[in-house]
Amino acid sequence: MSAGKPKNLLRTTLGIVGVLLYRAGLAKFVINLSKKRVRALLYHAVEDDNNPFTKGLNVGVSQAAFNANLDYYNKYYNVIPVSQLDNHELPPRPLIITFDDGYRSVYENAAPALQERQMSACIYLISRAVRGELVWVNLVNHVLQQYPERTANVLKAIPEFKDTNTGEVIAQLQNSSSPEQITSVYSALINEFPEVDGSRLYASADEINEMRTMGIEFGFHTADHFNLSKCNKDELATQLDASEVSALLSNNTFAYPFGYYNQNAIDQLSAKNYQAVMTVGNNNRHSFAKHLDRTEVFTDDPALVFAQLEVVEPMVAWLRQKILKSPAQTTGYGDVPNAVRE
Repeated sequence: MSAGKPKNLLRTTLGIVGVLLYRAGLAKFVINLSKKRVRALLYHAVEDDNNPFTKGLNVGVSQAAFNANLDYYNKYYNVIPVSQLDNHELPPRPLIITFDDGYRSVYENAAPALQERQMSACIYLISRAVRGELVWVNLVNHVLQQYPERTANVLKAIPEFKDTNTGEVIAQLQNSSSPEQITSVYSALINEFPEVDGSRLYASADEINEMRTMGIEFGFHTADHFNLSKCNKDELATQLDASEVSALLSNNTFAYPFGYYNQNAIDQLSAKNYQAVMTVGNNNRHSFAKHLDRTEVFTDDPALVFAQLEVVEPMVAWLRQKILKSPAQTTGYGDVPNAVRE
C-alpha cells in the first residue's frame, strides 16, 4: 500500500531525462542498448472504478491505461511467458507481464486485452482468494472505508491496535504484525461484519482455468498473503505450501507478498527449487540469484513508461550497486518506503 510516492530528486531527474529521450525518438536505440535484459511488469487490478476492497491501496490501473501499456509493450518489446525465462535463446528485448493476487478484474478486463494482442501474462494466486475468502488487506481496507466508526471500535479492543490511528492500521499490519496478530484482527472484523461479501473479488477456479486456455499462466503467491519476513519457520512452511492450488498452477514461479523477504524465506523457497522468484522494485538479485525484479506502471503515457523501465529503474539499481553500496530489499504494497528511496 502506498499513500503517494515521496518526492525524490534523483528519480525525478532521471524521469525527465527518460521522457526527453523518448520525445526525441530515441526509444528503440536506448532499449536496444540492453536488449538481453528481461523487463518484468507488475500489475494487480485492472478496473476503471476502484471498489472499497482495493480503493486507496494503489493497486489498480484503468482499462484504458492498461490497453495503452500493452500497445507500448507490443511496439518495443517481445512479450514472453514467464515459463520461458529458463530458455537460453530468449528473443531480444524480452518482457514479462505479471499480476499479483488474482483479482477478478484481471479475468474481466486484462485477459481479453492480452488475448486480443496474443500476449501472455502470469497471475500469482493466493490460496485463500481462490477459495473465495477475503484476503486480510482487502477486508481491512473495505471496512475502514465503509464502516470507519465500527471498525475503530473493534480495533480498540485489540491490544496491539488500541492506540493506532485507523489510517495507519494497514501499514502496521503489513509491516509489523505477525500472522497470529493479523489472524486475530481478521477474525474480529469477520465477526463484526458478517455481511461483507468479497467472494467475487477474486477469479474463481473455473475462471482461472478459462484464462489458462487463453494463454495466461499461473504462479503461487502464498496461502494468506502475510509478510514473509514476519513469519517463523513453521508459519513460512504453511504460507509456502501450494498444495491447495497446485492443480491451477502452470509454472514453477513464486511472488513475494508486498515484496517482503528475508533469508529464512529465501532458504525455504530455494529448497522448493523455484524457477524464478518475483520481487518488487530493483536490485534484489544480490540476495538470491533467482530473484526477478518487477516494475509497477500506473500511467498511460508511453514516454513515462519508457522513462521508468529504461532510465529510472536501471539507473537507480546501478547506482545502488556501484556507488551507494546499499542494495535495497523492496517493501510495501507495490511501493518502496522513504528509507530506501534516495
